[in-house]
Amino acid sequence: MDISRFLNFRSKWQLIKDVILWTLCSLILLYVCNQLGKCFTIPFYIIHAPEPIRIALFFLLLVLLFLLLKDLFRWVYIFGKKNKIYVFNSKDWPNKWIFNGKTELIDKTYLFIKSSRAGCLLKDYYWKDFRMSFEMKFKTDNFRPQKAIGLIFRAEDLDNYFMIEIGQEFYDSKSGLKAHVRYKGGWELTSIEENIFNFSDFTKVSLEVKDDTARVFLKDDPIFEWTLPTHVDVNHIESGVKDEGEETKNITVRAFAGHVQEIPFRLKFGLVGFRAYMKHGAIIRGLKIEPL
Repeated sequence: MDISRFLNFRSKWQLIKDVILWTLCSLILLYVCNQLGKCFTIPFYIIHAPEPIRIALFFLLLVLLFLLLKDLFRWVYIFGKKNKIYVFNSKDWPNKWIFNGKTELIDKTYLFIKSSRAGCLLKDYYWKDFRMSFEMKFKTDNFRPQKAIGLIFRAEDLDNYFMIEIGQEFYDSKSGLKAHVRYKGGWELTSIEENIFNFSDFTKVSLEVKDDTARVFLKDDPIFEWTLPTHVDVNHIESGVKDEGEETKNITVRAFAGHVQEIPFRLKFGLVGFRAYMKHGAIIRGLKIEPL
């Protein structure tokens, strides 16, 4: 069970909000039980049930109410921020993004995605079916011998999302596209679908996601299609913080516990963005995202 769904100790403000919600749920449940007791005759077997059973029943109802209200509040929050048209403005960086690494704005115009292992996500904008279009080129220098960039979509956060990586030159010198699923910080990697690219100058790229299918277009020509999987089989671990005194092998075992998992964000509204591994990167301009 993921305890962060109930109490997120890593975020002070999220923990405060969770505690307030727990308190609200408790008051609501107590009020409802009190009103039911006034309106209806409580069955004998409930009144004389062992106290541990009544406590367990109350706690289960409390957990259910907490999850329902938390999902309701998230739905209301996303409802007001979904399916908007977004056009990149240099004033949006970095305040409208969440990211790690060294992504930066260059010439007050272009977004240079680089050394961002977790990724860069446009925050407070949610899409399910959308088309993202932009122009990009790879910058070659001694620090970026490999030319690749990942397109992120339907992201819950920087640890959970779908990604399609476009590479003019991967670590194995191949050129093409690769589909990825990032799940709780781990990766399911797929093989490269080879294609020949040349991004020495700005070239138009589009990502179109609709229902359970994602498509990539190069100069409006389709070059890649991916039917989004229902489950994830993590086969690569590269992130995460090791607890004090915990061996790396134990982290790997914990990450694989339960093994194949259903993807909870597969058909949901999510965030959109980019990702560039160390020594990867691309310059982006003219970014536009619009709902389908």
